Amino acid sequence: GLSFQAPAIDIGGARLNNLTVTFSDLHVFSLWSLLDEPAILIGMDLLGVVARLVVDYRRAEIHLGYRR
Repeated sequence: GLSFQAPAIDIGGARLNNLTVTFSDLHVFSLWSLLDEPAILIGMDLLGVVARLVVDYRRAEIHLGYRR
């Protein structure tokens, strides 16, 4: 994939800094029927810095809690 250093990304009240983002056509997106819409895989490096991660499948929402 193509990787680059992303500028700060704000998601809700969390600010994510110094992220390396990689764009790639991964086979898993085909398996999950996500070829025609935006999709993201979040790595363990990012998950390790958030205080809370909630995935609400029924509402199709993701909530990140951050440390203050």
